[in-house]
Order: sequence, then structure tokens, then C-alpha cells
Amino acid sequence: MECERCHKTTSGYELHDYCAECGKNLCEDCMEKGCCGNVPASSGMQAAEEADAAEQLQEEEAEQLKDADFTVDTGLPNVEGQQGEIGQ
Repeated sequence: MECERCHKTTSGYELHDYCAECGKNLCEDCMEKGCCGNVPASSGMQAAEEADAAEQLQEEEAEQLKDADFTVDTGLPNVEGQQGEIGQ
């Protein structure tokens, strides 16, 4: 992979991070120098990890709500099969 600013290349499995604002692939040195007005540059990898974690948390919370019991105890007797209108 090649840095889009200084054209430094990586070898093997080493990856460059990328600017979260514009998406440019940047080496560690260029990330530290900054991009899009942010010094250091906003990490695209970190932003993606945070978004994934937030999505996972949201899914877990939705699953918990699905299994939750929302029964409210009003203190009134529960009489099954009895129907009527308010005020009778």
C-alpha cells in the first residue's frame, strides 16, 4: 500500500491508516502531521471500529428489549374475560 501524500510504501501485511474525513491512505508519519485540518489526522480505522462497536451495542440492546417484560402493576385486580366501558 502506498501513502497518498508522501508515496511511502509498506511491505507485507502492514497497512496504512486513512483519514476519516477524506479517505486518503496515509502512512503513520503523515497521519501524525494531520489532514483535513485535524492534527493528527482523524483515524479512519478507529472511526470504523467505533462505528462497529456502536452497532453491536445497539443490536445487543435491541435483543434485550425484545426479551424484556413491560408488564405494569397498576394495583387493580386483573379479571379475565370481563369487558366494560369506563364510567360504568
